[in-house]
Amino acid sequence: MLKVGIPQKVVDTAAFSSSETISFSSLLDSAKFSAEWSKITPERLSTVSCIDLTDHSIDAEGAAEIGKCLRNHPNIKMLSVYGNPLNIDGISTIIEPLLDGTNTTLTALDIGHTSLDPSAAALLAELVRHNSTITHLSIRGNPIGDEGIATLCDAIAESNRSIRALDIGGIKYNTEGSQAVGRLLANLENLETFAMNYNYTLFAESLRNIADGLAKNRSLVTFDMSTTNVKGAGLVLVAQALKHHPRIKNLLISSAHNPNEADGKPASDALCDLLKHSRSIEVFECFSNVLGDYGCKKLAEALAVNETLKTFRYCNNMATAEGISAIAQAMVFNRSITHLDLMLNPLMGDGAAPALATMLAVNETLVELNLYECGLSTEGAIVLLQAAASNPSIQKMDLSSNEIDKPLIQNLA
Repeated sequence: MLKVGIPQKVVDTAAFSSSETISFSSLLDSAKFSAEWSKITPERLSTVSCIDLTDHSIDAEGAAEIGKCLRNHPNIKMLSVYGNPLNIDGISTIIEPLLDGTNTTLTALDIGHTSLDPSAAALLAELVRHNSTITHLSIRGNPIGDEGIATLCDAIAESNRSIRALDIGGIKYNTEGSQAVGRLLANLENLETFAMNYNYTLFAESLRNIADGLAKNRSLVTFDMSTTNVKGAGLVLVAQALKHHPRIKNLLISSAHNPNEADGKPASDALCDLLKHSRSIEVFECFSNVLGDYGCKKLAEALAVNETLKTFRYCNNMATAEGISAIAQAMVFNRSITHLDLMLNPLMGDGAAPALATMLAVNETLVELNLYECGLSTEGAIVLLQAAASNPSIQKMDLSSNEIDKPLIQNLA
């Protein structure tokens, strides 16, 4: 499948090489972790920049070793304890060196899914108020609730000017939390990446609070609100808020819980208007919003004139050949998109093959096309492969999970 260069993780341990990272392949509980950790020499610890303890079973008992490491080894830049049942006691031990000034070098901290409840909000607020070195922070998946999100976001907005990337995805909040998120977006001038995805309790009225903050924001580069419950009305609010944003490059708005036709059309209109006016968006991901052919046609209007998009993903949106053909026709005129992803639109079939073939033959900037599970037959695939063969810019075309003669297609490819 198509790989897109969007930062999917606010704290990405993959940024460091294996020689710079300490990690463990086997699952460790606290006892096993302490035993394995004791084998690591101080000399080895002095050479690493990243400690990746993602998805183990380390609890508060094992946290002491991590806190000691942060206290004694200022070379550590990134720490992930994501997915460990540390709870507030374990996290308190880990971040103590970050609060008392012993550690002033850690820049990225992932404490997502560490069993923090609302009682941890005050501790998290204290961290962001007093620590000025952390630039990337993830607390995703911790059920700190509406009041907890409000406490954390207000503390950042009022006292922190270092955080550039924040992930609060997978945390349920609504009115109070969304108001604080809006204040954060409006006031934090250094925030570049913000993830608030996987929040099924976030409805359109709460999103209005967030959209108000987005409209005032001038720093965001990546905004991820995928898999929320905002529906079409929420998409309209976001599109309108970002219409004149000067820096936004990566916009992820997938799975806004299937707007119906009544509110899908205003959403499509607003997204079209956004992409027509934007002078900065490079990656646009619109998965599973069921905007259908109407959405295709409206977004095609934008693709024909947009000059900044590099990746366009319109997947699983119930588009037929009519809608996909509209996008292909617009791509004849587009000179910026290198990655086009239309996967999981099985209603397309062979009907869009002629328009896609024309696009493949004449577009000189497209590098990758994804038509995974789009209802193609062998005949339609042959048309596309023959068109792509004459275009040296096309490097990859994914036709998998279609009803095609694989040996024949492999020979042609």
